[in-house]
Amino acid sequence: MKVNKLHIALWFSVILAGCSSGENTSSESAKHISLNVKTEEVIQFKGSHTVGYSGVVVPKKNTPLSFSVPGTVSKIAVEEGQQVNKGQLLAQLNPSTMENTYQMAFQKLQQAQDAYNRLMPMHENGTLSEIKWVEVETGLSQAKSATAIAKKRT
Repeated sequence: MKVNKLHIALWFSVILAGCSSGENTSSESAKHISLNVKTEEVIQFKGSHTVGYSGVVVPKKNTPLSFSVPGTVSKIAVEEGQQVNKGQLLAQLNPSTMENTYQMAFQKLQQAQDAYNRLMPMHENGTLSEIKWVEVETGLSQAKSATAIAKKRT
């Protein structure tokens, strides 16, 4: 705490008033004390004032995002920190990636269907083992499911 001349002068006058001989000299002693007062003109500050704080900003809610399929992002529709709403488009994958995924799934389906058609007569004749037939049926079923999923994504 700074102690300036004004504070010292006030304390000094209080002490003198307390040490008087009982006569009413407080008005006389107050007349003899002179105080030096320094004044400054108020001016408008036209610069900038920066206050720095250290800390960590933590979001209220954090939601990790990802695509359900691999691909190359072709468009990002929002900025970092921007508030988003349910159902709002955030980013978009390159559509050729989705088309290529569908084509691969469709080719796997054709291959599985061909294997099924070729091995069906062998299964009916009993020359194909049951385990091999289950593999063929399972492969065809998986290929159909993968193709259906890929078709919905395109």
